[in-house]
Amino acid sequence: MADGELPPIRSPEQVTVTVRRARNLRGLRGDSLVSQIKVEFGDKVLGETPKVECMPDSPAEYNHNSTLTVTFEDPAFLDELGYKPILLTIIEVLPKEKKAKEEKTLNLGQCTVDLMPLLRGEVNPKYTLQVHGLPSSPMENIPAEVPKPEVDVELKVNEAILSESQLSECNLMTITTESLFSPPDSWQMPGSQYIYTASLPLPITSEKENVVVFPSGQLKPGIEKEVPNKQKKWFIPGSAQGNAIYIPDSYVSSDTYEEEAGDFRSKDDREHRIVAEQDKNRVTWNTERRSYLDSSATKSFQDKIAKTRYWPMEVMRVPLPSGNKTKKDDDGSFSYHGVVYINMAPLLYPGVKRIRGAYRVYAYDEREVFEKTKRKGALADEVVKIASGMLFRNTQSPFAKKGADKAVDKKEPKKGASAMLKPSDTNSQVEDAPVNVEVNIPVWRVFTLEFSSYM
Repeated sequence: MADGELPPIRSPEQVTVTVRRARNLRGLRGDSLVSQIKVEFGDKVLGETPKVECMPDSPAEYNHNSTLTVTFEDPAFLDELGYKPILLTIIEVLPKEKKAKEEKTLNLGQCTVDLMPLLRGEVNPKYTLQVHGLPSSPMENIPAEVPKPEVDVELKVNEAILSESQLSECNLMTITTESLFSPPDSWQMPGSQYIYTASLPLPITSEKENVVVFPSGQLKPGIEKEVPNKQKKWFIPGSAQGNAIYIPDSYVSSDTYEEEAGDFRSKDDREHRIVAEQDKNRVTWNTERRSYLDSSATKSFQDKIAKTRYWPMEVMRVPLPSGNKTKKDDDGSFSYHGVVYINMAPLLYPGVKRIRGAYRVYAYDEREVFEKTKRKGALADEVVKIASGMLFRNTQSPFAKKGADKAVDKKEPKKGASAMLKPSDTNSQVEDAPVNVEVNIPVWRVFTLEFSSYM
């Protein structure tokens, strides 16, 4: 290959999704039923199995293949394999009624197939997955002593999605956004509906960044206590419902304050955190976003961390779009615009693959953001559009279409602090709030976050 010549783009790879069998299913007439399974990836239906009888003493044997085409022109598609699962919906096929043209069906339950092993070099991962009953279906409340419904599934590719050399140079990173504690009192306005978002930029190549938006934060009162062993949600669950929105065997980490990174680790902060985390209102995401960074994106990420240390995460409250928009309303709006400064430098240290902590949320000031991160312009306008799209069509890719990418760094910094987050709102409410994020990371107005990295 001549100097300066780009390497050839690999031809598409077919992922074969094989639904082998299901067992312990329950339908309207008990544990003897006719069933089929719909296979989806995001908003695409990959296929449906044949209709097969399932009996108490024998599973339903489907042995059905669907295919998902993996393309390599755009790193964003490989990125999607990490955070968007294959969704299986188990359907009961009811007996055809007299004079009816078509059979009636009933959705019984769902489960998700994690594609992340394919990004880690596996070529034939196999799963036995528990099926989660859908609301009001016969499988919703199965007694504990009754065997749980299960599906056997396997994935297969002829050649690994990423070669050994690519795996040694790329990065597979997870970002878990947990909770924002002690939000402003005005966030408890009765009768109002809002989207609570957390967002941050991430490189997708050496030259381009995409905006990662966590749109579905839930405002909860302090009296509604968090359950132990909180399970993480899929970033893009597609049309999954109920417990199928959770990532199998993936739970929010639990660390002592001393083990955390972030802004609230000292003994002086403990009382404030305990009160905020146990008694105050909060906005909760508990959502994991997996990210694939190729070698160029990984180097870009490392260089930017080395240059500034701090990585910004923006927090906003966005009104839900009304059904009857006027042209003036199409651009959306937002209020209460805050920012978290996450010190990512530890991820550059040898052997460090994870940071988690509680971080302070500051009122958004473009001048301060530029001083700390060397970034110009807020993500706010783009976040509003992406969040609205994800909530009302949650199966879509959060990436802009080709040619429509917005350069985050092109805007000039504005003077002064954000008018959307007033100082009176931040002194006791947002600016002291901790946010939990797990690259791993938490924060005050505490935001908890976690980042896990293979750097």
